Amino acid sequence: KTKMFVRYSCRASKPQIRYTSKASHIQCGLLKVSVNHDSFRRVQEAAKLVDKKLFVMLDLDQKVEAYNQYELLELVGKIYTLSLQADIFLDTDVLLPNSAVPVAEPLNEKIPHFPDELMQLQKTPQKERSYANTILGGSFDRLHAGHKMLLTKAALNTTHSLVIGISNDGPLLANKKNGDMIEPYSLREANVLAFMNHLAPNLKIIPVPINDMYGPSITIKDLDAIIISSETEGGARSVNALRKEKGWNELDTISIGRGDAIQDNNEVSVFNISSSYLRRREWERMEQKE
Repeated sequence: KTKMFVRYSCRASKPQIRYTSKASHIQCGLLKVSVNHDSFRRVQEAAKLVDKKLFVMLDLDQKVEAYNQYELLELVGKIYTLSLQADIFLDTDVLLPNSAVPVAEPLNEKIPHFPDELMQLQKTPQKERSYANTILGGSFDRLHAGHKMLLTKAALNTTHSLVIGISNDGPLLANKKNGDMIEPYSLREANVLAFMNHLAPNLKIIPVPINDMYGPSITIKDLDAIIISSETEGGARSVNALRKEKGWNELDTISIGRGDAIQDNNEVSVFNISSSYLRRREWERMEQKE
């Protein structure tokens, strides 16, 4: 019997499958944090309060473009890591000042300020080149912090349209661990679109089902860059080889780092979280309940 883990939506008619409930009974919460004024501990406390969906919205003194992009992404990653370590199954979205404000229960008055380590960003513009049309791909099963970092990187580097190749139900997923637990394409696409509609509402998002490693990167000519994680650099080179054969422009490569696979003795982080790990953890929880 196939068992499915359903992501939570603040507007969903049915709740997410969960096996714990926090004392606060807050299903969906929004925490606004001011960079250079708030501490990371507020994020940790918010993660303890919210049962299903947490939005963390960054409040910056100036526009995103005024800050060091590398440090901004590092800050976003740290927030995701703190949320993962507080509750690995909590669905957290880190949003930017130009993101859409979600409908969720405000948390700021419920969480005090702490004199702990402050979230800090330097007001020294340093960013990678922006591109009009970009592309990335993945399975996006159990849309997690690692996926969201990749999508956030894409949003920061894209000005017009982002093509997102999503593995179709079929061959690309056939050999995945606990493959019978992988969410159907329709749900994975919906989760990606929901996240991007909040994160970057002004970007044109084009989801495309893919059946091989290349997808629309070799069928859409009008592309400028490909966003990848570090372990897929070989795939990006293959894409450019095929585009060159067609006489098309090669794509600039924008890479975001990934760490080693999670081991039982090391802490989960935004750099090592994976869909296969989440499927295994979810299976173990279901088995314990039976």
